[in-house]
Amino acid sequence: MHRLADLLEDPTPLDAALAAETPLLRDAKLKVTSRCNLACRMCEYWKTTHEQTLTLEEWRRVIDELAAHGCQKLHVSGGEPFLRPDLLELLAHGVARGLKVNMTTNGTLLDRERAQRLVATGLNAVSISLDGPSSKLHDRVRGRPGAFKRSVRAIRWIARERDRRGSKLKLRINFVLMPDTFRRLPDMVRLAGELGAVDLIPMPVDGLAEQRLSRQQLELFNAEVAPAAREAREALGFPCPPERVYPYGTSADDLAYAKLGRYARGYHERRPCYAPWLHTFVAWNGDVFLCCMTANASPALGNLRQSSVAEVLGGEAYAEVRRSFLAGRMLPHCHRCDLFTGENQRLQAALDAARPPARRLLVLP
Repeated sequence: MHRLADLLEDPTPLDAALAAETPLLRDAKLKVTSRCNLACRMCEYWKTTHEQTLTLEEWRRVIDELAAHGCQKLHVSGGEPFLRPDLLELLAHGVARGLKVNMTTNGTLLDRERAQRLVATGLNAVSISLDGPSSKLHDRVRGRPGAFKRSVRAIRWIARERDRRGSKLKLRINFVLMPDTFRRLPDMVRLAGELGAVDLIPMPVDGLAEQRLSRQQLELFNAEVAPAAREAREALGFPCPPERVYPYGTSADDLAYAKLGRYARGYHERRPCYAPWLHTFVAWNGDVFLCCMTANASPALGNLRQSSVAEVLGGEAYAEVRRSFLAGRMLPHCHRCDLFTGENQRLQAALDAARPPARRLLVLP
């Protein structure tokens, strides 16, 4: 959630939006394609053969409307977004509208010239996915030989162009934690530093039971892997908030939830998520969802080919979700999400501190 510090300092605007059942949009995720050139074992986007994606002009209109509605930050992803030949124009349009623009890519479709043009757009951050410190492991996870070599080459090109331009672009590495990868987290942190990244994001896999860590592996992660990774992070000056060091939590209850893939660790059994007010997700065909966890797993809340951003965000479908969340009726997907849990906890504490006792949210049974 963008500029969270502002709302933590003064939660009044959020409190007013909650009372009025209206959005207070801060950021949006745009999944600009569902196609991918890799075949990752934990993902099925690569199976897409046909899609009715928005055109560049339609995406420009969506970005304009998001900005007019108060959005300040965009995160562009796929599939693999570089399968769109017009991706750089799309990114540049968001930057031109004064938005902070981040993107996630596997990097395999970049050449040197494309990497230079990417940095030249002025976007805020690029995250590139690596799932192992060697081609043997990464390529096995990603399902394509040569993927590691191409991704690492792209990272080096982006870092080199960033430094040449004196750009403030933040280069990050995403690393999915799975049974055959989690032990390599310290090595991945060191590799990220060598490649010129400013952070490595450990991401618990959201998949089938066999893709998740067992209870024994979770305990090993916390006892041995996480401390070694934290030492590596500290040596490189990478940020060390709890979610970067212990993404599964630390208590016995946390690990019990993590074993089930319930990465919100029970928080949303008791408290609401405020993403329906502050965040939105737009799929490649214009369908709008609350977030990436609910995309295509619950009914769309509207479509931006047929309606404006204001009409969808202010529509009855969105309003009903907000009422349900405040009443404690969260969606099943919310319990698998680790994206907003820490932010929701801090927002809730700020709201409770600012409200008179009679208006503080009770913990749900």
